[in-house]
Amino acid sequence: MGLVATSFGAIPDPIIDNTLPILAKPSLDHAISTKSPYNIPDVGSVVSTYSNAPKPRTKYRRAGEGTCTTVQVQLVARHGTRNPTKGDLKKFTSTLDKLKSYVPVDPKLAFLSNFQLPWSDTVAGLLTTQGVQDHVDLAKRIKQRYQAILADPKTLQWASTNVSRSIASGQSFIRGMVDEPNVDTAITALKNAIVPKELDADLRPHEACKNYVDAKNTQKYLQQPDTQFKSARYPAIILRLANDYQLKGLDEQDITNLFKLCAFENTIQGKIDGFCSLFRPDEFIMADFAEDLGFNFVKGYEIPINEQLACSLVTTVSNNMDKIVSNAADAAKGIFKFAHAETIAPIITTLGLFKGDRLAGNATDEQILSRAFNGKTFSPFAGNVIFELNKCADNSYNVRVLSDEVPVVVPGCPSEVCPLETFKNALKGKIGCDFDAGVCRNLAPTIGGAATIKTLGPVGAGTNQTSPIGQPYDDEDEE
Repeated sequence: MGLVATSFGAIPDPIIDNTLPILAKPSLDHAISTKSPYNIPDVGSVVSTYSNAPKPRTKYRRAGEGTCTTVQVQLVARHGTRNPTKGDLKKFTSTLDKLKSYVPVDPKLAFLSNFQLPWSDTVAGLLTTQGVQDHVDLAKRIKQRYQAILADPKTLQWASTNVSRSIASGQSFIRGMVDEPNVDTAITALKNAIVPKELDADLRPHEACKNYVDAKNTQKYLQQPDTQFKSARYPAIILRLANDYQLKGLDEQDITNLFKLCAFENTIQGKIDGFCSLFRPDEFIMADFAEDLGFNFVKGYEIPINEQLACSLVTTVSNNMDKIVSNAADAAKGIFKFAHAETIAPIITTLGLFKGDRLAGNATDEQILSRAFNGKTFSPFAGNVIFELNKCADNSYNVRVLSDEVPVVVPGCPSEVCPLETFKNALKGKIGCDFDAGVCRNLAPTIGGAATIKTLGPVGAGTNQTSPIGQPYDDEDEE
């Protein structure tokens, strides 16, 4: 539909890379942390004693099937399946250079002869054909589940981060949710809601919060638990590949790169007879845990501020619920936002979900398998968090939170169904937080539900630099 003018600049249409066809349904058995396919409820594989597949997603009773009816649904979703980033491609090239002279000793490794990466820098990080399908299908399931409140497009709101793959995911979702005459209007609304990434307190708090950026930079100088784990576990994989396939001269970073190549082949095309064929089932469990260690260390519970980082977003969520309760004229019944794993992770940590025992680089096999913090469970491609507001026959309200469409119990709530005031009390100090001056020590206000400098006091050095709107923006370190 072309450029859309906004108060921050013109937003062009996002670019989608549809060059690689979908060959098969992506395999859950080859899932690796946040580089995993979406596990649609009721479709998961049965878990054996030592399997990497997520647990089956069981059916559940909708809140509206009893004495309560859903009156509002708010969804925050990660973008769909994407290409590797430029940073990934650089690392892949380094490993593949070591294999240029390799002569396969096993027919199943014939793909390694003169292998060429199917991605270039020009398509790095872009949404793929599978990524489009991820969000079209998600929208159709949401529409069917909440059709009674989502019928009128005038009561729907849309937002995205200023990143091509998120905008493209939002547009794909809209096409699965909204009837054709209203599609362009919805896409225009989505683009109009975009703000510069450094000011986006709700959907990009990992860039809009100075205290988090400082903490993340400090983490770089500490012992990395994923590095510790790989140093202990990956030499056995290196030795096996050398013995079984004469793949020699590889190091731990090469093994990491080969696992990621497998992950992208699987998620983008459903291909598991390429790089995935190098590894055994127990080795996928090791790779999945290693990636979760790194994810948690920077974006999970290992940085304390992450348990407050989504406070602006949960304030927005609470404010939207209050508008329904008060019957405000601008109350939306469906609110849909599209972002990143770096958005989903702080929602999870701010709500206190999937915390469990601390992840450590010297974890035992039992600890690995029993951990609560599992990226493929809550932040695969198209991973999402849904906030469902329900009105009951006695005019009371309750809230349900769903992670990837499956209800979860928020700590502080009695069950999956949580009275509205109990839900707010569970997030006391987070709903209505002082995001800029209190939580983040920002020098300038950002934009979001709680993103204003409400109190005076010392703030961090530096300034918020705004990025250009509408660029394809590819962060080499971003999920």
